[in-house]
Amino acid sequence: RGTREPNIDAMLALCDYFNVSMEYLTGQENITPRYVDAEGLARLDGKSTFLPLYGCVSAGNGVFADDHIEEWIDIGNKNYSPDTHFMLRVRGDSMEPELHDGDLVIARKQNTAENNELVIAIVNGDEGVCKRFKKYQGSVALLSENPAYPPRYFSGNEIQDIPVRIVGK
Repeated sequence: RGTREPNIDAMLALCDYFNVSMEYLTGQENITPRYVDAEGLARLDGKSTFLPLYGCVSAGNGVFADDHIEEWIDIGNKNYSPDTHFMLRVRGDSMEPELHDGDLVIARKQNTAENNELVIAIVNGDEGVCKRFKKYQGSVALLSENPAYPPRYFSGNEIQDIPVRIVGK
């Protein structure tokens, strides 16, 4: 509104928060926001693909899943797009030896899967899990690779009532 002078520290904090340059924030430059790679380097070279890291997904007993982007990860020039793919960090050991605690997984956004495919599923609206998917007549199972974790079975009614839904593969 032009009623006061901008505070440079506040402007820098806004630039960091929105991942944009000072020129972009002040309207002097019409560019897309810059994203920060895993090493903290801002890049807009067109040779990199950045995917959103949405936090953690459980490979154990379940963790809260939300849609808050923690950061954008540079995965190089790959055949992925943030429109169709996302990343999550694995927490827990239920998918060992295939996936380990702390691993980053890339998932394609989709709500269906075939038998024995690895999926990202949301159980009860907020529990994100990474499991192997198995469909039976009238029910599904979410299976761990680690035998210490029992399968989780859901009947057709439970799939709807709990709910259980696939969000990625």
